[in-house]
Amino acid sequence: MIGKIKKLLALKPNNIVMLIEVWLKLFLAWLSFSCLPQSTATRIWFRENAVDIKQEMSPPNSDKEAVVRNIVKLLQIAVSHHIANLTCLHRVLVLKNVLKKNGITASIIIGVRMDKSELAAHAWLQIGNDVIDDQKLSLIHISEP
Repeated sequence: MIGKIKKLLALKPNNIVMLIEVWLKLFLAWLSFSCLPQSTATRIWFRENAVDIKQEMSPPNSDKEAVVRNIVKLLQIAVSHHIANLTCLHRVLVLKNVLKKNGITASIIIGVRMDKSELAAHAWLQIGNDVIDDQKLSLIHISEP
């Protein structure tokens, strides 16, 4: 327990704030899909023209990878210490929201397949040709534009 607190305190103050923000947004995503009708929760989280409280310029390409990796790392910490049973959809919705707030545009990809007579689905993010692997919460194949 003390080791986890030391790791948390070792984070930069802005990362601590972002970690708290990510944790709370994960909880709100889980709560909205658990308690609201599916259509209402979907409308809230998928609205395209949402106004951000804080809009920033897109980081330069050289910094983009570092920003994405940092946000993914903070999401991974928040997910691993969360009280809710989070799905891939909860994680990508929050990750897309936080990336957008930091000036990075990502697309949500939802894949569906039949798996032994059951419908299986998975959601992940894509930034250009780069994929954020939701299972490992890591960035795969960062390519230069």
